[in-house]
Amino acid sequence: MLQVRMESLDRHLKSLEGWRQRLELKTFCLDEELWAATIDVIHQGAMDQIEALKEISQELASESITEQDAWSRFYDVRTASEVIFRECIELLGGLALRDRFTDDHICQFADELIRENARALGRQASFSIPAVDETMYSTLRRVARVSFPEWHLWTLPLVAHEYAQVAIEEAGKRGPLQLVDELATEWTDPDAPREQFENARRKARVLLADAFATYTTGPAYACSALLLRLSPVHRAPPERPSDAERAVLILKVLQTMSEAEEWK
Repeated sequence: MLQVRMESLDRHLKSLEGWRQRLELKTFCLDEELWAATIDVIHQGAMDQIEALKEISQELASESITEQDAWSRFYDVRTASEVIFRECIELLGGLALRDRFTDDHICQFADELIRENARALGRQASFSIPAVDETMYSTLRRVARVSFPEWHLWTLPLVAHEYAQVAIEEAGKRGPLQLVDELATEWTDPDAPREQFENARRKARVLLADAFATYTTGPAYACSALLLRLSPVHRAPPERPSDAERAVLILKVLQTMSEAEEWK
């Protein structure tokens, strides 16, 4: 049964190999280089899972792992594969929506804002797609989500926050992620469950993205966030900061920037 399931998952993953060639990029308002970089990440993710399945099969055949361990590792691979499949569907759906917004040039404005933020970080640019829930950022496809249907010029500065989420993940263990871990450690009791530490990490990432967006976009991001998105009565889940906490941070960053000599 395990072997049958692994073979089935392997076939589904391999079916992603030629999907780039089957898409007509010219139908989308999107830079070809950004598109290639994004789907290469998805393709590599699929290949990594195929290799993981191959290793499980080989180790199971040589009896170097037990069947119970093999089942456990298979479910890890399946979970990671489901993320890849979901990314593909959401990416195509987002691109289809982008194609409907060409008259207002919203997509081009959003992508240019991401390019400016990428230059500030010294990292490769990405692009944005409309999404129902912009809090569910993607690190696999390197795409920033922007809330739909609230996709208009007044919400464009919010793209800076979404791109920051992607950039934090891409930076690796050094830099932003190291700061995230330090903050989470400071906010969490050493004897607390691992889940509490992970929730603290997620909260730190959101706040760090707010700080980056405010620094790069200035009052434009503050106005969009405070007037159009954040709510004083928002009840945050354990893994996210409250809107009040985010507002305090944004205003504090603005104040610090206004007091700094380089901004005077």
